[in-house]
Amino acid sequence: MFAVITRESVEPVSSIHNRMPLILGKDSLREWVRPDSDPGRIAKKALTNMVMEKAIDYPEPKFMQI
Repeated sequence: MFAVITRESVEPVSSIHNRMPLILGKDSLREWVRPDSDPGRIAKKALTNMVMEKAIDYPEPKFMQI
């Protein structure tokens, strides 16, 4: 089972789409899956301590001529 939680996007994602995934830090993962945890508190923490990773810009694929 999984869930995708989104938030309003920030640069550079906002130039592509108005929403982006809310990424939890590794320190929040164990707490997130505990049945007795408070998901609202974890999400609030993720919104204030947002994890950002630089996207890799892959070159356009080259198609084979047949």
